[in-house]
Amino acid sequence: MNLNKMLRAFKKARNSKCTFALKRQPYHIVFLIVLSMEVCIALCFKHGFIRGFIGDVLVIPLLYCFLRVVTSWSISLNACIAVAIGFVVEFLQLFSWLQPVVNLHPILKILLGSVFDGYDLLAYTVGFGGIFLSEKLKSNLHS
Repeated sequence: MNLNKMLRAFKKARNSKCTFALKRQPYHIVFLIVLSMEVCIALCFKHGFIRGFIGDVLVIPLLYCFLRVVTSWSISLNACIAVAIGFVVEFLQLFSWLQPVVNLHPILKILLGSVFDGYDLLAYTVGFGGIFLSEKLKSNLHS
């Protein structure tokens, strides 16, 4: 391969990476906004509907946005993986398999939780539905 072909291939690869990064930029911003909301909820609300339900609803879009930033997978796959992570963590709580992990540091207890709650599964499902609703609204705005 001559030098010109190598340079064109490099530029093409670089441009495709830039395009990928630009397409993902809104997910960076939404991730940071939702993360900030989650931190505020954790710091300001110790109990109740906001901490117990809204915080859990927001976890799934938070995971989804993170996955959209770091992967090129489809919307559906990222959403399914995000909600699957939530469900797996919740069922690990049911069987107390996370107990040794959450006992290592108080922040892990906040992040992973320690008690199974069926309403958390409902919250994750609402967050999952919110992902598809927001993606549908976004696609309608761009068409």
